[in-house]
Formats: sequence, C-alpha cells, structure tokens
Amino acid sequence: MASAPRPRVAIALPAWRAEAFVAETLASILGQTYREFSLNVCVDGNDERTAELCASLARDSRVSVVLQPSRLGWVGNTNAALRAGAGADFSLIMPHDDLVAPNYLETLVGRAAAFTDAACIYCDVETFGDVPGPAGHGRFRQPRVAGSAFQRQWCLLREHFPAVAFRGLVRQFGGEPLLLRGNEADDFAADTVYLAQIARHGDLLRVPHALYRKRYHAGNTHVACERWDASRQCRAWRAHCRGMLDEARPCAANLDETAALIAAAEARVASFPLCPLPQVRALSADERNDLLLAFRRDIGAA
Repeated sequence: MASAPRPRVAIALPAWRAEAFVAETLASILGQTYREFSLNVCVDGNDERTAELCASLARDSRVSVVLQPSRLGWVGNTNAALRAGAGADFSLIMPHDDLVAPNYLETLVGRAAAFTDAACIYCDVETFGDVPGPAGHGRFRQPRVAGSAFQRQWCLLREHFPAVAFRGLVRQFGGEPLLLRGNEADDFAADTVYLAQIARHGDLLRVPHALYRKRYHAGNTHVACERWDASRQCRAWRAHCRGMLDEARPCAANLDETAALIAAAEARVASFPLCPLPQVRALSADERNDLLLAFRRDIGAA
C-alpha cells in the first residue's frame, strides 16, 4: 500500500534590501531535513540587487523569485509571497534576515500531525545580532493559546504582544493562506494581529525547542518605531489594539463575551504591560486616560 503524501509547506520569504543577510537565510531553508516545501521569494520595491542575489543562490526547482515592480511595503509583499503558496497544506513566513535549524520544518510538521486542532505550530526563538532587541538577547517563549475561540482571543488581548508564533507553521483553510492585515500606522505590529486572525481557526501550539534564530540589526522595524514621536506612537498603539479587537469580536458568542473582549482591549490600550513603544509607556495618568478615550471613539464605544 502506498504511503500517504507528506504535507506540503509553502514558505513565504518577503525580501527588501536584503543583500547583507539573505544568503544565510536561504541556506538555512534549503538545508531543511524536511524536503516537501516550496519557497516563494518576493523582492519588494524593484530591488534588483536582492532579486539577482536570491536567484543566483537558490538554484532549486522548489524556489521561485519574483521582483515586485513597485514598493508594496512589508505587509503587501508578504501577502504576495503567501498567495504564491496557495494550495499547500501549510504556510510559513520567513523574514529575509532570520535563520532556522535544519530540523525546523520536520519538527513542526510532525507536531502538526499529532495536534490536528492546532491552527499554528511554532517553537521558541533565540535572538542574536548587532543591535539588542526590545528585551535584549535571549530565548523568547510564547505560551500556548488554547480553549474556545473566545478564550483564545481574550488571552491574546490580555497576555500577548511578542509575535513569536508569527514565525510558525500555519494551516491553510480551503487551500487558501491566511493573509496579513495592515493598518494606517505603517502596519505597526501587524504580525501580532495576524496571530489573532489565526486564533479564530484554532489553537496556537508551542513546541518547546529553540529552533528559530531572529536577527536584530539597525534595519529592524522596531528600531524605527521606537524613534517615532509620542503622537505617532500613540496612534500606532491605538491602531494595533483596534486591529486585535476587530479580529476578536467575531469570536464572541453573546453580548457578555463581546463586552469582555472590549474590556480586554481597553485594558490593553491603557495599562501598558505589553506595549513596546517607549513614548506610550511614559504617558502620565491623564494622558493614558486621553488615549483610552480616543480608542473608545475609534471603536464607537465613546
């Protein structure tokens, strides 16, 4: 009897100005022990040097390299790479500057087979690089997010910001990948909102091994965000929290659950245990109240 086909993984690799790092990233992907994958590289903003480098390094039938004729931004370019992998069993987003262990895919696919209710399977992240991350360098863990759809969303609103699971294996539903949703604040923290979108479909399952290495450098998005002025940081935080609530609301089964999700979103806006933006965290009590009132107007609750 023929064995069942192994699940197909579509890896989305958005790249832009990636010459310094992408060779290492491609090598770590092509060195995977799990071979049933496609790698869709989308190079943003007519960046011909990165596109030529990727094409020269990735001479493999599983790899495609597309050069975008104009700048899409990281959300638009990532979505283009995700769409290129439609029809696979799983999607996986791989930034152009990070690295994975050789058994990364093998481990995640194996765990996905054992936990079929999980919408996303991810591992711990080790950080490295020339620039310290928001919490320095080290090992980052994101606890499993489980329970009913409402419970998963409430948990994300109250307890999660770092998007460790963003780098995980995500099931495709009906042969279509889930796509990122941007916002008017330069797509700030769209990766965390993506987790809320995934959690509408099932659990986020942690694999307690550090098989992923995130590189911090001067070109990282968080470096630019930390330099925004207070007004811009406040707008970005409100936009992010509104995006989280937008994903959560459809999971409420009744008015009480809707009210609980709104309360959780308001707590996220105003209490700041999760906010990484320094100007927001430094707000006075009165300024925090103004931020909360503005958020309530944003969601029509004022």
